[in-house]
Amino acid sequence: MGVIDLATGETLAFIEASVPNGSRRILEIGCGAGELAAALVNRGYDVVALDSHRDAVKAARAKGVRAIQACWPDWDDDPFDVVLFTRSLHHIHDLRRSVARAAALLREDGVLIVEDFAFADATPWAAAWFQRELRMLDEAARLDRKRDTFGASLLASEDPMAAWHQDHGHDLHTASAMAAALAQTFESVREAKAPYLYRYLLQMVADDALGSRLVSLFLAQEKALAERLEDFAIGRRWLARKPKKQST
Repeated sequence: MGVIDLATGETLAFIEASVPNGSRRILEIGCGAGELAAALVNRGYDVVALDSHRDAVKAARAKGVRAIQACWPDWDDDPFDVVLFTRSLHHIHDLRRSVARAAALLREDGVLIVEDFAFADATPWAAAWFQRELRMLDEAARLDRKRDTFGASLLASEDPMAAWHQDHGHDLHTASAMAAALAQTFESVREAKAPYLYRYLLQMVADDALGSRLVSLFLAQEKALAERLEDFAIGRRWLARKPKKQST
């Protein structure tokens, strides 16, 4: 299993635990290179995957995914059982229109699933811990700094929070803003925290058995700390259901 497969597996487990029984038709918004969409297709789901970048769509299609180059929310199709935003919603403008459009493309009783991160909620302790972990791996010559600019900045910084804010200071939606947009559109929204820092690490290690082992061990530590420390995890997961129309 490669490092990308490990991360895809984490997301896939969350999605399959959240998808209602009988749901088959899924829309993924922001599919990237198509790893998750391909995994869903392999499990028998009927997946349409969107991305605004041509190279990403090309890579997804090479994995057998029905991928379409499109700019959300300006896109239309028949209704879906499930709509996914997989670490993409924080980039998309305008936010409330994007969520409302997703709701419009859901069947009655369909679900919107969002996996994202709360960059503004990172604590100084978490940033310092992450920096220490990266530096140990860097000293052991297990990291390639050129593969992730944020990781490289954090390794070089004397102030991990300053490096964090510098990298995440561009035009991203906060978790609070995303939660508010979901609450405005859906009557029922559930939120949970999840690990996320390991996703930065996997960009910097070799995609081989050792790299996978390092990321697996790091992820286990991150999960353990998230269970002990309420404010540690910066990953966010939301599940929102479109209600059935009431009969008159």
